[in-house]
Amino acid sequence: MNGTEVGSLLQMAAAALVALAAVSAAAGWYALGALVLAALFTLGQNRLSRMVQEQPEGPRWFADGAAVAVGVGRLALPAAAFGVYLFPAHRVAAGLVLVALVLAADLLGIRNTTYHRRWLVGVMVATTAVFLAVCLAIAPVPTMTTGHDASGTPTLVAGLRALGLAVVPLAAVPLGTGTRATRYLPFVGAVIGLIVVTAAALYQLGATRFGLSPSSLRTVFVAAEARTLLPVLMVTVVVVSVPAALDGIQQARLPLGGRRILSRALTATPCAVFACALVVILDPMEVLLSCAALLLGHTLTLGVMVLLSRRSALAVVMVVVAAGVLSTLPAFSLFTGVVLVTGTMCGVWLGQRTRSRH
Repeated sequence: MNGTEVGSLLQMAAAALVALAAVSAAAGWYALGALVLAALFTLGQNRLSRMVQEQPEGPRWFADGAAVAVGVGRLALPAAAFGVYLFPAHRVAAGLVLVALVLAADLLGIRNTTYHRRWLVGVMVATTAVFLAVCLAIAPVPTMTTGHDASGTPTLVAGLRALGLAVVPLAAVPLGTGTRATRYLPFVGAVIGLIVVTAAALYQLGATRFGLSPSSLRTVFVAAEARTLLPVLMVTVVVVSVPAALDGIQQARLPLGGRRILSRALTATPCAVFACALVVILDPMEVLLSCAALLLGHTLTLGVMVLLSRRSALAVVMVVVAAGVLSTLPAFSLFTGVVLVTGTMCGVWLGQRTRSRH
């Protein structure tokens, strides 16, 4: 795997720190099915993205603006996870500090190298193995919610919302660049990893307890009487959230252009300000919901751009599904998404117009 593919796994893990609990809260054990459906949705989104890139002309600022908004969400979510896991009493301040650090690193030209990313992914895989061992080796403690967790099918609204939330970590993982036989391996591995971790956590805690907190992966260690292993989880949170946030701010400013430090400052700083606003105003679960709205809005944008140039059954299906899932999200997440996407689209349009004049 190249550096981009390895880095995407870190972004997936950073989003999963919060997303898995939220998906389980919405759908219970049906969260495993939501992850499978989200994988299919993400594959369709990847196909739409390639179709838009193949178009000879079109309003590029439309898709680029939505991509910038998604990048801002991928900066805010790791910062929110960083704060709620490591400094729950001061999660906002910790998230702001992380955003400020990655902004400074980006302005100084610091990048995540492929070598370091692979070592960090190795740490993530080792922690996942420890997590699975703890969940499976120690019998879960019976609770009053055990019977409730074992039964009950989620409503259509809850199921669609679980699908939208499950898309957030998986959308960070692109298809590989190898042959047709190997290009799906990173994505399939990511899907299997999320399903296995979710199943282990649900087995240990049950859907109700697992979905109570955005930092429920830490609760798993506490419930399994493995508090001595909590530092391993905390180190992993740092390992995945810091490089994920750095990649997020770089992905957000990339469509805005700018290679010199002044240009990077003019493009990266507004992205960081937007991310800070999300961290301050919203709690981690609400940041996750806003990220889901941004990703689904990006899918709608791609689908509309494809349909404007050709007939595509895939684009129609993706637009309908994305609109249906968006309708189940809370109003505040939709409002946040509209404001952020509008602002980023205007910024990209102005930037492209300025560059075309020169």
